[in-house]
Amino acid sequence: MKKQKGEEAMIELTRLVDNDNALDFGSWAEVVGPKIDRIHAVCVYGQYVKTIKSLLNVKVVTVSNFPHGSSKTEDVIKEVGVLFDNGADEVDFVYNYNDNTLPSKLVKLYGQRFKAILETPITPISNVHDACLVCVDSGVQFLKTSTGKNGKQTTIDHVTMLSSYGVGVKVSGGVKTKEQIADYISAFESVSGVKPTEKNFRIGTSSLVLV
Repeated sequence: MKKQKGEEAMIELTRLVDNDNALDFGSWAEVVGPKIDRIHAVCVYGQYVKTIKSLLNVKVVTVSNFPHGSSKTEDVIKEVGVLFDNGADEVDFVYNYNDNTLPSKLVKLYGQRFKAILETPITPISNVHDACLVCVDSGVQFLKTSTGKNGKQTTIDHVTMLSSYGVGVKVSGGVKTKEQIADYISAFESVSGVKPTEKNFRIGTSSLVLV
């Protein structure tokens, strides 16, 4: 099956289940297997990077400093190194609003393989704006709306804001319908002025029905 060029090709099918186990993860991977030619990547916890790489021929995204963004910078740097060594293609890290040096240090050490999670639904706009500037200046390729763990829904306003910084955007946090995806894509294109593709726009969702 050829990879589709529409909305599905921008999806990072996500499994970030607290207290997950190998049996349930393996069952999920079996369901995902027939869908991998239609999506951009999967997004899983770090302990499952090697597992999913061994099971499926798919790009793998994982997370760091997750979900609270409160780990020490040096610990995140070490964790990210292990994640890449284990086969991760990209890392979505939670921005630490108390230490803005993390993005530049990650990019300098590991290159442009990062998305910065900014928790826009629960963070003051002025703080998000400052964080976006830091990330863009550091060479981070994508700004991401949410961990999906904060209990708040990502909105069009959040997507619109992140689309104004001239880098890629990943939308996550309550993405459950194709109508939502279409609205987010439209918002990104309207604000950024560029055509959304998997190179500049991603959707993070755990909803298997969307693919």
